[in-house]
Amino acid sequence: MLGQLNRVEERRSAYKRAAAHATNAIEGGSAEPPWVLRALESRAYARAMTGDMEGSKRDVAKALILLPEIKPLPNASIDRMLMLGVVLGSDWMADLIRNSPLAHMTGALLAGFQFDMGLRPRVAPEVAELARDVKKVLDLRRREPKFARWD
Repeated sequence: MLGQLNRVEERRSAYKRAAAHATNAIEGGSAEPPWVLRALESRAYARAMTGDMEGSKRDVAKALILLPEIKPLPNASIDRMLMLGVVLGSDWMADLIRNSPLAHMTGALLAGFQFDMGLRPRVAPEVAELARDVKKVLDLRRREPKFARWD
């Protein structure tokens, strides 16, 4: 039992260190937008995994503002938004995406979060098909043990 608690505390400490490193990269001011985006996404995840949900949500909001500046839209960022949706909740992610500059670029992602919430968004059939794939990814991710938090 003590060994398990030590491993949990080690993981929590690792996430806190990751958040601190990301903060240094963000506040350094010299990083290019793709690196700042990656640092924001990393810090958002690290904060969420240590229970700082509000800090995580602020970082996701900043990342969504920065994301449209990066062409082409990085697939890895979309994947990280899915991970964060699992941790933070589809309702919150859908609302944030809907109100972001990214809304017009990510209809399937938004619709996927809405499907996950039990809603039936009115979208084109090809968007609905992609949105169902997004929901499947969210369902699979929820079963992964790395999404266990300590809050």
